[in-house]
Amino acid sequence: MAALKNAMDEVAAADRLSVGYVETLLSVRLKKESDNGSFTFHVGSGGQFAGLAVKAVDLRISNSEPANSMLVIELAQPGPDAKAFARRFWTQPDYMPPSPHSRASSGYWSTRQGGNKISIGHPFDQDVISSVVIDRIPDTPCPPEVCEPAPLPPIPKSS
Repeated sequence: MAALKNAMDEVAAADRLSVGYVETLLSVRLKKESDNGSFTFHVGSGGQFAGLAVKAVDLRISNSEPANSMLVIELAQPGPDAKAFARRFWTQPDYMPPSPHSRASSGYWSTRQGGNKISIGHPFDQDVISSVVIDRIPDTPCPPEVCEPAPLPPIPKSS
C-alpha cells in the first residue's frame, strides 16, 4: 500500500502531467485520441504503476493552460483494499458510493492534496482499488445565478 501512496504523491507533486512524463512514469506509449477544443486527450494501455499492472491510461491536458490536466489510470489487476487505503493514508477522505441502479457504476474515495484532487475507484461489488485519478483541473466557481436559488417571495399577510 505504501508504494501506491508514494507513487500517487509523486504524480501529484509533479510540475506538469505531460505526455513524456506519463510515458516515462508508467512505461507506456500514449497516442493523441481527440481534441474537443478545450482539452487534448491522450490514451494508452499497458505499463506499470507502483508495481501494479495498468490496463488503460487516459491523460487530459488543457489546451489553454497545460498545467491543468487529469490522469486516469485503470489497473489491470486489483489493488489494495480501497477503504483501508483511504483511511490509513488520508486524514479526511470523502466517499462517493456506486449507484445502486447501475452495475457499471463504481464507488470512489477522494482527498485534496494542494490544488489536486486524488481519487481511488473500486468496482461496484468489491472494495479493491481499480483506478487512480490525479485531477489537476481547478474547480470552476459556479455563477451565483445558477448555484444560488432565487429568494422565495414574501409570505402574504393574512387578513
